Amino acid sequence: AARAISLSRFRVLRPLVRQIHALLVEFLPGPQPAADPAGRP
Repeated sequence: AARAISLSRFRVLRPLVRQIHALLVEFLPGPQPAADPAGRP
């Protein structure tokens, strides 16, 4: 049960992390703006 809960939380937080990362890239452009720590498929 705990496993399903953690997976559901991960699914919900994943897009939020991407949005936050995108905002950080916009405000703080680094040498590698294409690098995404969340990992894109």
